[in-house]
Formats: sequence, C-alpha cells, structure tokens
Amino acid sequence: YGNGTIPLANQQNATGVWDSNYAGVWHLGDGDSTDAGFYKDSTATPANGTLTDADGNTAQGAGAIGNNMNFNGNADSIDVGNPSKLQITGSLTVSSWINLTAYDQTTNNIVTKTKFGASPDVAWQFLLDNGPDNTLLMLVTTDGSTNAFRYQENFTFPLNTWGYVTGVFNAGAQTITLYRVGSVVAPTTLSGTIPSSIFNSAEPVRIATRKRDASLENFFNGNIDEVRISNTVRSANWIKTEYNNQSSPSTFYAVGGEEQLTRPAGVSGVRIRSGVGSAAQWYNSSWQYRKKITITPTQVAGTSTNHF
Repeated sequence: YGNGTIPLANQQNATGVWDSNYAGVWHLGDGDSTDAGFYKDSTATPANGTLTDADGNTAQGAGAIGNNMNFNGNADSIDVGNPSKLQITGSLTVSSWINLTAYDQTTNNIVTKTKFGASPDVAWQFLLDNGPDNTLLMLVTTDGSTNAFRYQENFTFPLNTWGYVTGVFNAGAQTITLYRVGSVVAPTTLSGTIPSSIFNSAEPVRIATRKRDASLENFFNGNIDEVRISNTVRSANWIKTEYNNQSSPSTFYAVGGEEQLTRPAGVSGVRIRSGVGSAAQWYNSSWQYRKKITITPTQVAGTSTNHF
C-alpha cells in the first residue's frame, strides 16, 4: 500500500478468492431479510439465496465465522436456485458449520437438492440423519430415486456446539467420505451401491430443508454458517486446512509490522526502515509500505501449499 498513482478505490477481488471448482459459497452473514436474492453467493457467477421465514423468527446470530443464520426447525430455509453451475452430475464436495439446538426424530437437513415422494427427483442430500442421535449422512442417486448413502453410527452429534462437517462424493472412485472438524469420520456404514454419477435433478439447492411432493419438510433446528459446494473432490488435506483456517485464524496466520520503502537522495536500490534488514528485496517499488503475512506451516495439512 502507499501507491499514489492508484485511485482510492476498493481493490479487493472477493470472487477471485474462490477457485473455479467452487459452485457456491454462502457466508450467511448478510442479515435477516426475505428479499429475493438477499443471501449472497461469493463466487464469480453468484447464485444468491432467498429466505423463507414462515413465522418471522429466523434471525442472524454470532456464528462460527462472523454471523450466521439461526433456523428454528419450523418451515424456515434458504433457496439458492438451480443454475447450471449447481447442476453437478460428477464429483461433489459439500461443507458447512452447524450448531444443532435440538434433536429431531425425522432429519435435520443441512444442504439438499432433492424432492422425495410420489414423483422423486433426488440428486443429493447432506444432513443429520433421523433418530435421537442425528448422525451425519450424505446421500446421492444416479436415477433420481435409487439412493446410496454413507452415515456414521454410534455417534450423537452434540447440541449447542459448533461443528465443521463435510461430505465428499468421488464419482471416479465411487465413494462417499464424511468429515467432522476436519478429520475423516470412522467408522461409517454404507447403504446401497454408490454410483459413478449424480442425477441431474430439476430441484433447486436448498439450505436447511428438503422437499417432499409439493411441500418442504425436515427443517434444520439450529444454526448454519458458511455453506460451500464444490464440483470436485476436495482432498483430506484441503478439508483439514480449511478447518484449521476457519476454526482458529489467529493461529493459522500472523501479520507482521509495517515495513517502509525509502530511496534517500544519491542512494540507489531499496532500503527498509523497519522490519527486516536493509538488504531485503522489495516486491514492487511503486508501493511504499507493506506488511508480511506468515502462514503457520503446521496448520497447512499435507505437503502442497499451492493455494496459500
């Protein structure tokens, strides 16, 4: 910073944060409104979401990352539509932070692209399964009705506790992998035969509910934050690193002190007045100031750091 030739305008590139495999990123900290498209998708071609608040009690609250949406399990949900980028038929990764406030004897749906019932039109579903324990489950179909799913047994998802959950469908390997707080969930149980593709349902992607016949049902009872959908297999290292970054930013990176570029009269080259030593290289001498950002290596899982 400190380049006087650059107009005093916002130079951030918010959509550039997300690689081309992100089909949608909803931070859900936009506020509380039923206006059309109020809940913004941060990717380059946004699929903005619209809230249905049947009884007027859905609200913003302090989330895992900034603010979040507090759904109350009673007919409240967000519809983000069905643009082509969300018509994913190959590999799929879905993630979210959730905070369950009450157990449900049916299901607590997190993110879905489904319609069950007499004329099923089901692509995939990511949820906490029915029963008193509300275990994590991911379901996919290849024909709109015949489903396969993997779920975690003998684990009760804790109430009133933020948890980062991820489901990964690998079309090539024909596998489903579940993650909780950045780590693979084990053991899990498989029901059905996992297909090599996902059915292209005409249903929209919905947050906090699913559809049956003409009605929505099984609404999430709690808080949902930072929903992300990718049209690729995110690796275990990727998911662990995302969790580390989101759960504890203060230990993930550190911002150093201010360094200033100076060019005294008659002296060539670059000198730094504070921070690192005078022999250091300056990235671009058009910018008079900089701060060093250091990412903690142990917080980046695996050996690849191409994205950091």
